[in-house]
Amino acid sequence: MGLDGIEMIAAVEHHFGISIPDAEASRMRTVEDLYLLVLRGSTKQAAAESDLPCRDCGYNLRGCVSTRCPECGTVFVPYTLGIDDAMAQRTWKELVDLMAEQLCVPREKLRPGTRFIEDLRVG
Repeated sequence: MGLDGIEMIAAVEHHFGISIPDAEASRMRTVEDLYLLVLRGSTKQAAAESDLPCRDCGYNLRGCVSTRCPECGTVFVPYTLGIDDAMAQRTWKELVDLMAEQLCVPREKLRPGTRFIEDLRVG
């Protein structure tokens, strides 16, 4: 990843109070990839600090490392726990605003499928 990419990741980490491992950052190809990493980092922090009930049985999933509720067996995606639509939309807007500023590109150019290298020339 080039200097522009490293600076963008550092700005995202600082803004959202998360850490994106180098291995994960090197696998990012699209704006959506970065968005999902931000959501995952934000919810990991929230999961460590708050109760997260299973949607079916109410079992507290805080700290659960499986993708199934140990009480009832309901399947869940760990990084989507605790995310509501308002949080997801707010996170997307903040990420796009931050990226537009960091990369000096119009917001309209930043869509989920926008590729860093091919479309934005960020490597």
